[in-house]
Amino acid sequence: MSLFFESGRILDLSPLVIGSLAYQGIIVAFASYLVWFWLIQVYPVSHVSAFTFFTPIFGVLLGGLLLHEPLTLKLLTGGGLVTGGMILVNWPESAGPSHPSGRGHPTQRVPGTR
Repeated sequence: MSLFFESGRILDLSPLVIGSLAYQGIIVAFASYLVWFWLIQVYPVSHVSAFTFFTPIFGVLLGGLLLHEPLTLKLLTGGGLVTGGMILVNWPESAGPSHPSGRGHPTQRVPGTR
């Protein structure tokens, strides 16, 4: 669309530009969706969906590794906080009752009930 509506068109399709577009289309879009759909078939969606918060973490780390972008203390602290939150969200539940009724988890079936 931008080819038709934007001025100052970029027509220099160098091998780097074509390679970057192929990487975005094949690796990022196609392969990541294949992995995503495989994961939600194997694991509960509630557990897998929380890991989408790692996307910016991987972007920042790969930017530092591949593009030599600076990894500042603020970026690393933010990444550590996101990682800590992910650990807390996915922490196993305790064995004791966690439902206000004292019957355990609300989705857990209690023997002798329907």
